[in-house]
Amino acid sequence: MRRSGLMVALVAPMLILGLLALGSTLRPGSSEAQTGSMHNCPQAGKWAISVREGPDGTDTGQALASCGAVPVVAAYYLDPQTQGWSRWLAGQPGFSTLSVLNNMQGVLALGSASASEVTPTPTSTPTPAPKPAPGTLLYQADWSSGLNGWPGIYGWKALNGMLLNDGTNGDRTNWVAAPYEPGLADISDYAVGAEIQLVSEPGCVTFGVVAREEYQAGVRLAWNPFYCNYGDEAMIRLVEGGDPIAAIDYTRDKEWHTYRVEVKGNTIKLLIDGASIIETADNRYLTGGKVGLWSVNAQVSVRSFKVIAL
Repeated sequence: MRRSGLMVALVAPMLILGLLALGSTLRPGSSEAQTGSMHNCPQAGKWAISVREGPDGTDTGQALASCGAVPVVAAYYLDPQTQGWSRWLAGQPGFSTLSVLNNMQGVLALGSASASEVTPTPTSTPTPAPKPAPGTLLYQADWSSGLNGWPGIYGWKALNGMLLNDGTNGDRTNWVAAPYEPGLADISDYAVGAEIQLVSEPGCVTFGVVAREEYQAGVRLAWNPFYCNYGDEAMIRLVEGGDPIAAIDYTRDKEWHTYRVEVKGNTIKLLIDGASIIETADNRYLTGGKVGLWSVNAQVSVRSFKVIAL
């Protein structure tokens, strides 16, 4: 009996100091605290000095239940004024004398030994989306109800289910991007095809399709070769590059033609109406980027635009 009294005398001051110290770090309104919760909950099979934050007079069992994964099976409270102990035992209301907990009240709590340790769920590495099979239609333009995501700039406008250019753009770097971007899907090998008709050619004109944001593939036509400093050519060039990377003589007309550029690895190929016209290699731009159309000084009509996986 003397030994028990001595243990209480020794433990009580330490418990009170511990409760006061822990309670002082958990002031009401703290940004780290959550209203209606227990702080410093015990681990499985171990004791801890836990502090309640929440409304006064909360049922002890309800308050301790907020410890979550490790249930509290016992809790003891030492009144600092009377030096008397009160207790709460899970499932033993007849033996429990600690019926309620108040805000910032600390208890000596025991975690259930049978509670399994909570193992953090490992963060999984996202699995890259599978590449589309060659021939998969990635995007097809629809201008039946207007621009439908295409920019109405640099002379481009929608009419009767087609995209038109009025020939007022005079800068080859002014091109419009489709509302689909292969680069966002990590797709770098694809074909861009468009059915285009030349409507009017008042002077030196160029038009065609754009792939990987930097390659323009199509034609440049010279009404006056001496003034334009070039003849009629099918070509592949850079948006900012000026002279073509590759070019070949081309016979102009005002019929509908399908202009298709294929980019695969470092190979760039231009096809017109299904026939391979130019094939070249360039190591500068190998990622997907954006796709689109361009027209310089040319009035053109575009009735289809597709992006297809290679």
